[in-house]
Amino acid sequence: MGADAQTVTLGDWTFRRLELEERGMYDAYAAASDYPITVFSSNFAYIWGNPGPGSVVLWKEIDGMLALFKYHRRYDTLHLPILPLGPGSPDHVAGVLLKAMSFCREWNRSKNTRTRVRVIDDLQYAFLSRSRVFRNYFRCVVLDGMERHASVRELLTLPGSEFRPVRYALRRFEHEFPEARVRRAEERDRDALLELKREWNESAGAKYTKVWDDVFFNNLLNHAAPLGQSVLVLDVGGTIAAAGICGISPNGQGWFTWLKYRKRFPGASSVMYIEIAKEVHRLHPDAELINLGHDAGVSGGLRAFKNKFQPVLDTKRLRVFFRGRYE
Repeated sequence: MGADAQTVTLGDWTFRRLELEERGMYDAYAAASDYPITVFSSNFAYIWGNPGPGSVVLWKEIDGMLALFKYHRRYDTLHLPILPLGPGSPDHVAGVLLKAMSFCREWNRSKNTRTRVRVIDDLQYAFLSRSRVFRNYFRCVVLDGMERHASVRELLTLPGSEFRPVRYALRRFEHEFPEARVRRAEERDRDALLELKREWNESAGAKYTKVWDDVFFNNLLNHAAPLGQSVLVLDVGGTIAAAGICGISPNGQGWFTWLKYRKRFPGASSVMYIEIAKEVHRLHPDAELINLGHDAGVSGGLRAFKNKFQPVLDTKRLRVFFRGRYE
């Protein structure tokens, strides 16, 4: 492997490391894409800010599209985190995908790993399935959980009996913590936000096999403005009861990037969901949906919680592999 500060050479391909300053380029390719940019992990803040342990995010322009790669240094393996970005018909996107995946397959051949696109959703799958190239070379495996997309308008108005539990949670929180206020995070909040994250890891986070977002959170906190992210805190008498981070996707929809809360403030997470909807509307009044991220599957408490906010679009998550004869 050859490398300098900006480039990485693997075999006969040269890639560039994805840099924070390249968000504008990234977003331009994403906005020009002809398939739906609906997958949570296609958010630049996620792609750049959460490379994964021992990994680096690379990119290469292929036939007018931006192909992203995740290179794992320790295992010397190469995969695609998402589909290539940019304009193109199903056949064109599938052709670029085939070139990128074929290079990864050859690079990984002796590494005991299966080359993959980490995640697409069923809307993107429907687009790609119109291509004979995609149907011939690739297959998909359904992953656990769904990505949930809520209506901005409904979260702003909380209409009907369906939102009664949310309205009740908000009234209860206001009654128990009348001094609470939502404000933008400031530099002086840094230590308190880090402490909130540590406390969440030790309490709510303890139910997860692995807490994956420590590096991601630090990158969001340190680079919120250039990442296009708003950081809101729920301040209760000088204590940060919850914090939420959101942004706007290149196609003008909301992205609920991150949320953490203290369990001793019941209802704080519901308050932040509504405040994030208000912030999305402020940032982009035409935004119709907020991507709430994915839940943990049918039996998970996270799905039940997100159901309270009445998602209007649920998308299945899939992983793309070569068909057996091409692996």
